[in-house]
Amino acid sequence: MAKSRDEVTESFKAIDGLMQTPRARELLAAMGTQRQAFRDGVDQYLKLIGEGRQSEAVAHLLGPVR
Repeated sequence: MAKSRDEVTESFKAIDGLMQTPRARELLAAMGTQRQAFRDGVDQYLKLIGEGRQSEAVAHLLGPVR
């Protein structure tokens, strides 16, 4: 998962270099904010799974993470 996250981070950096307007940068920043919220949700899901709290993990994945 870390490799995938690194690849997406690099893609964001590459895209940022292509942005030519303030609005485009604003939209990319919004995507970054949403990406971070998703990552945090997945991390919480994995934590719950690791603690053996499968039903809570599934509820979290289908609720806030979705």
